[in-house]
Amino acid sequence: MAKKTRIEDIDSEAVINSFRLDDTSIPPEARSTDGNAPVPPPKEAIQEAVSPPASHSKEEPERRR
Repeated sequence: MAKKTRIEDIDSEAVINSFRLDDTSIPPEARSTDGNAPVPPPKEAIQEAVSPPASHSKEEPERRR
């Protein structure tokens, strides 16, 4: 039978950061291993920087669910 781990013994920061380092959907500046990561810009600024999605061509009909 497996040994039970007490919640107090788990280093939650290490667990969270290990996932952040492996997750490519998170920008590199957000994948910090130290506790004092820089604050990311507000979502409003990110939305302005992202180009609008390309419109669907009329050759391809939209899929229905």
